[in-house]
Amino acid sequence: MGAFRRHSGVVLASAALCAVLGFAAVARADEAPAATVVDARPADPPLTGEQAKAWCIEQIAAGVTNPQVEAHLAELLATATAAEEVFELQRLAALAALCGGRFAEAHDRLAALLQTTEAAGRPEIEALLALLGDYPDGQYVVTAEHLAAGALLGEAEPVPPGTASLADPTVLRFALRDLAAGAVDKGLALMARAGETKPDLPDRAETLYALAAQRFGWADGLVEGLGAGYRREAVAARISLIHDRIEQAARQFDTELKAIGRIDLPVDIYRGHLQSMQICLLGVDRDLQTILGLAAVDPDHFDPQIRCAHEDLQRIGRMRTTLEQELHEAQ
Repeated sequence: MGAFRRHSGVVLASAALCAVLGFAAVARADEAPAATVVDARPADPPLTGEQAKAWCIEQIAAGVTNPQVEAHLAELLATATAAEEVFELQRLAALAALCGGRFAEAHDRLAALLQTTEAAGRPEIEALLALLGDYPDGQYVVTAEHLAAGALLGEAEPVPPGTASLADPTVLRFALRDLAAGAVDKGLALMARAGETKPDLPDRAETLYALAAQRFGWADGLVEGLGAGYRREAVAARISLIHDRIEQAARQFDTELKAIGRIDLPVDIYRGHLQSMQICLLGVDRDLQTILGLAAVDPDHFDPQIRCAHEDLQRIGRMRTTLEQELHEAQ
């Protein structure tokens, strides 16, 4: 279906675009119950509170330009106190400006939002700001490639090729896809550099894999599924490097263990070996915790790594306890 679907004289935004803009509750036109149909007429009777906010979301998601949206949002902002609520209302105001073709206002609002802590994990804020920075007049070039991709995705009502406004939700979808695809390309370039760097500078390679995973995750936040597979690949490569580091620490631990097996070892040297073993285990513990954090992006896919990390952490914990007792006794 297209970015908008006509239904009984009203327009509903596509599920894909709504998800990107944070309007996941807006349904497809051919699936929507009567209660979710967007009415472009002014609200009557007047709405307040959550009803007014929900109505504004419907209007913005449908691409409807309505002065009452700005009026309702201004009233809601005047009474909002919680940081998250203020952020959400300011975000809606920015999107309303974008839908209304007020691109400079939308840019300024998005720029302010990007400075807040609430913007973390919201790639659409950065993406929309980047678009309006690159295209301050809101005019984006729709190409034959856009139309072909739209047809593959089932968009039956694409815009014609040529210059078109980002206020049009179909054009906005094309632009966001382009940004997401660009992020994937950057991530792949980082992956290639990491592969080249890995033999000589594994720590540098790990950093590059982490940056690549961020790019893929950002792309996936704009176009669901676009970067997920690549992100898993980058995370797996980073986990592999961490395993290499753990194996290196294990070899060092074994070397220290063999050293304390000698007869008549002075106490201070004996304690030094024990402390070196403690340092090895502490590093392994940190690395295992890092693996658990990385694997959390897709627990089902990384289930074997998660289970192994938990088992190893328990074993490392027991070994650290034993070493602490031994150090206490070796006075």
